[in-house]
Amino acid sequence: MKREVDKLTDDELNRYVSLDNPQSFFLMAGAGSGKTRSLVSMLEYLKKNWRSNLKYTGRKIAVITFTKAASEEILARIKNDSAFHISTIHSFAWEMIKHFQCDIKDYLINYYKDKLDSLQEKPPTGRREKDIGKYQLKLEQAQSAIKFYYSPDANITRKGYITHTDVINIMNEFLQVKPTFAKIMTLKYPILLIDECQDTNKKLLTTLIEIEEAHKNFCLGLIGDMMQRVYTGGVEELEKRVNHWANFPKKVMNWRSQKRIVEFLNELRKSTDNLEQYQNKDKDDGVLKIYIIEERKIEECIHMEQRIKQHFLKFIESDANVNTLILEHKMAARRHGFSNVFSALDSASTKITLQDATGKEMKFIREFVLPFINALRSEKEFELLNLFRKEKIVGTRKSQESIQVLKKIKKEIDKIRPKINKQTTLLQAIEYIKQLEIIEIPTAFIDKADAKYINWEVAMNESLNEFEKYFNYKDEHSPYITQQGSKGLEYNHVMVIMNDSEAGGHMFNFSKLTGTKPPSQTDLTNIKTGRDNALERTKRLLYVAASRAKESLALIIYSSNVESTKKYFLQANLVNDCEIVTEKDLYKE
Repeated sequence: MKREVDKLTDDELNRYVSLDNPQSFFLMAGAGSGKTRSLVSMLEYLKKNWRSNLKYTGRKIAVITFTKAASEEILARIKNDSAFHISTIHSFAWEMIKHFQCDIKDYLINYYKDKLDSLQEKPPTGRREKDIGKYQLKLEQAQSAIKFYYSPDANITRKGYITHTDVINIMNEFLQVKPTFAKIMTLKYPILLIDECQDTNKKLLTTLIEIEEAHKNFCLGLIGDMMQRVYTGGVEELEKRVNHWANFPKKVMNWRSQKRIVEFLNELRKSTDNLEQYQNKDKDDGVLKIYIIEERKIEECIHMEQRIKQHFLKFIESDANVNTLILEHKMAARRHGFSNVFSALDSASTKITLQDATGKEMKFIREFVLPFINALRSEKEFELLNLFRKEKIVGTRKSQESIQVLKKIKKEIDKIRPKINKQTTLLQAIEYIKQLEIIEIPTAFIDKADAKYINWEVAMNESLNEFEKYFNYKDEHSPYITQQGSKGLEYNHVMVIMNDSEAGGHMFNFSKLTGTKPPSQTDLTNIKTGRDNALERTKRLLYVAASRAKESLALIIYSSNVESTKKYFLQANLVNDCEIVTEKDLYKE
């Protein structure tokens, strides 16, 4: 019966995306409901029934995904069919605006002039003067640029390159003030499907909804789950914003998780919305445990979590792989040994670089500094030669010129090699590389005028060992995964760690959610006015983390009041008493 309900939803979606009579819709799809499968099913329907029409009329179906990995997965499933344009929102925006070079130039010049005018009105401070210098430089670059470019993989600051933020803002501006631009988009893409709509840029999504209202024969399909909104940039009450639409299909199956976990998820979201999921009858009951632990020092937490893991394994498989989800990168940095690097770079100018491991600085460290130092340390001359060839420092053949370059480099390397050890810092490595004069070094490492220099100056005094640990973490060679970063993933066995004192953030607070800490005045005001607040954000984050589990779920919460926290879980009907484990229970065994 439930499978039939799920198929009926897919048939309903296919009717909405028919080019004969396209109808906008908001598909609410809870965790594990197979929304990606439904999205691909829609595309297969369009491919089968409308591909020739699209090709003949020169139109395409656009699909916006939240991540590049998601777009690549969908592209692979539809075999890279040219009838579809599938990309992230930034890449989609660039595809739309890239041919309007003069308009881009005008926008940027006016934007930077407005910024400078606004700064001139502020009281003179060191910060203001620094910002004026920054925007003056950007204005000069925009005025002198002949052509503009966008890189989806990094924020490049060279003349002519626009940032991730710029590309969204420009697209939004064009849609709002250029009617022809909006008409071009709706004609070229009669159907625009947005996956993970709950986290899509608020300004641009609002503009797209307004365009949908003004243009006939244009279908805007929103696909997502408001309970999985963990970022602050999305539209808060999206359902109300599109409540004039007629179509709100729901996917009510949870194909991922076992029965006990689905029951927990349903109870968790009950006070937020009315979406109740059904578990797949082929699944077993599953395992759920809540470990409520007294607050303690970080180093003691790690030891305690090992003990909890051993206890948890008794209920599943003794050799099972348990994936650990934590609140944020800061917790991972402390636990995985790169906290100094994280603290140095966790600021406005380098935050994106840190979170995504992107940018020319990180790329330079990963692709040149670390391989170079490691090759010197291990005396692997062949690896060193390959690195030089890759960076085109020497040619691939033994030319006279390459031999001369290598001879010169070898003299300097022989001086440097004895100085290399496990404590070598990034700053020392940069100095060694500067001596060789073989490769361009990012300005953030050497130029105090660079806006990012102040953060990198601190980070460069940390050992390369910390950077290696950081890259291992980003490459998922770490046992820790952030709860936000886990969205869209699934694991057989999941252990979620909730520790406010260690996370140190203000966006999420498990103590407020469980009642062991009172909500702030801001929280109370937001709750009263129906705005987003720390309690709802934390509940959603817990939902995202818990819903990753397929077979078993362990929640570890550090609390200043164990009994109060226990009371919350019981009164909210989230768990049974036998599913709660305290420290006393752990040490009894």
